[in-house]
Parts: sequence; C-alpha cells; structure tokens
Amino acid sequence: MIINVHYLSDKIIDYINNKKFNLNITIVNENEKILDTGGGILNAINYFDETFLCINPDTVWNDSYLNELNQMENKFFLSKKKCSILLVNKEKSFDKSLKGDFDLKNNLVNRKNKNNLKYIYTGLQIIRREVFADIDKKIFSINMIWDKLIEKNELLGIESNINFLHVSTLEIYKSLNIK
Repeated sequence: MIINVHYLSDKIIDYINNKKFNLNITIVNENEKILDTGGGILNAINYFDETFLCINPDTVWNDSYLNELNQMENKFFLSKKKCSILLVNKEKSFDKSLKGDFDLKNNLVNRKNKNNLKYIYTGLQIIRREVFADIDKKIFSINMIWDKLIEKNELLGIESNINFLHVSTLEIYKSLNIK
C-alpha cells in the first residue's frame, strides 16, 4: 500500500507508525508543494504495479463499495481500457453544491454537455501506469489524463448506486454526523 501525504503529513505518518498495521505501507511525501492528484500519482509512480487502484480519502468509504469495486475491476480488465472511474449521479450526493463532472453512455465517460453534466467522480479509479508515460509536468490535475482518455474513448465509467458522502468542507463533515 502506498499513501501519499502532504497536509498534516507528520501526524499521518505518526499515526501509521504507532498503529502498526499488518501491512507493508510506503509513505510518499509531497513535501514543499501539493502536486494535485495527477502530480501526486506521478510522484509515486515507481511504487505502483502496471495497473493500480487509486482511492481519494475525502469520500466516506464503507463495505458497500466492495461489490462495486469488484464490478469495476471485472469491467476494466474485460474492456482493456486505460482507466476506469467510479461515478455517482449527482442526485445521490449528500453535498448538493457539487456540480456534475461527467456524463456516461455505454460505460464510456464524456463531457459533451458541459452545462448539464450528471455524474460526480467518487474518488475511486483503476488506472494503468502507461497513461503517465508522456507527462512532463510535476503539478497537474488528474483531469488532464482523463480528458486525453475521453478523446480516445479509453475512460471507462461505472455508475455507483450508493449515496455519496464526500467530505468537502468542515461544515459538510459536521453535518454528516458520522460515528
């Protein structure tokens, strides 16, 4: 397992070291500057296998996602696409301020109707290392990769049926009332 850290990195590293998880955990620290998701993955790419799972920590994950992850994995390897992302209809989002990021048709992701995008990225993706091969930037959004994949019909989308809990602000976190 690879964990990318930046904000409060010392506290996260101390927590992991003190907890003594029964896992081999490698910490990659973005020391001076936050690299955004794309840059963060590229910064840690040498630790990843050819295909890897990337999970954003600002979603409240639970066991219900395991079935969707299995479905996502099966469709990804059968399709031989470069990346698969888990999407949710924005109507299922607890945070109603989130706008849609994507549309989905026949499990392919697009952004054709920019004024009325229906789906939100949940923070879960399966991605092949090769999509980072020609990147010459250090700091960049994963959207840059996704846009290139969308152009080539290489971005697979799987729709989640789980109500989406995204911790985007302290106010959202407090209102979730998670125990």
